[in-house]
Amino acid sequence: MPGIGGNASGWGIAFSTQFSEAAQLQMQNAAALLEKLPYKIVRTYNLENHVIPAVLGSVQVESLIVGVTNEHVNMISSAVAVADSVVGFIISEAGEHLERVTAIAIGNEPNEPASYVPPAVVLSALANFRAALAKRPEAAHIRLTVPMTGGVITLSYPPEAAIVDPTWVDVLRDVDVVSINWFPYFVAKSEPAMPIGIALGTMPPPWHYPPDAARTSVWDPAHADPTFGLHEARSLLDIMLHASKFALHRAGLPPDNLMVGETGWPSGGSWVATLPNARTFYENCLTGRMRSLINNDVTIILFELMDEALKPGNEDEHYWGQLTAGLEPKC
Repeated sequence: MPGIGGNASGWGIAFSTQFSEAAQLQMQNAAALLEKLPYKIVRTYNLENHVIPAVLGSVQVESLIVGVTNEHVNMISSAVAVADSVVGFIISEAGEHLERVTAIAIGNEPNEPASYVPPAVVLSALANFRAALAKRPEAAHIRLTVPMTGGVITLSYPPEAAIVDPTWVDVLRDVDVVSINWFPYFVAKSEPAMPIGIALGTMPPPWHYPPDAARTSVWDPAHADPTFGLHEARSLLDIMLHASKFALHRAGLPPDNLMVGETGWPSGGSWVATLPNARTFYENCLTGRMRSLINNDVTIILFELMDEALKPGNEDEHYWGQLTAGLEPKC
């Protein structure tokens, strides 16, 4: 069964209907929609509309990361009883498929100003969730994570200089799996002088890995490409993964306990958001060209299943789906 963190690896898809024009219809057909794509890991964002049984209705889904909103995080932090209720609800909704619920994502991007939740509140929610899970032996396998933006890693270039934002070190230390949302797309959009091929995975970035001594101090050599010190990284996403691992190691955290909570490329809405670029990005992700072997131990969740026409913000926010408005695969 695909897992997350601890040398587990795989590709997953984020599932949300919050800003979809046909949210209820899509929820009713969640299993069929998921089976239009090859992913066995699914990440959700809330507990509404019976999303858990809807997703687990697909026999293709082997691992579900259940999302809890930032609003829930604030409530859960206040009392173990609230965490008890949420855990009980997840167990009830999953039913006989509980073993396929492998993790709970506590909030999303609490380190971002627009979705900020204080670290102390997140830590309290983590503690209350652990207490609630401890009472339910049938849920003992469920791991806890807190998806952060890439801003939790500072000084990320060159990667060997990266550090964890000190504000969030205790949270990353307390989770079972470190989850970071990394988006090469936003770098390409904001830095037009950078060759777009670096972000799309069609050309290597101008960075060479440090000597083998540095590599083996951070990674188990069994998971390393023995020739990697002789050539460049494969893509901007690869660079982001290296920076994450260097920063975690520097903070005294296990670098092999990492997943990407979100990454992707929209198919419209900006000068770099085109269908050919999206296809290239996903093709290079899924064929292994996007990252070096040393980073193949990282589970990566692609954002997202379907376009969200009602999502606020920039025009490109509407086109992140791997399914079109007609619910057919773009790639």
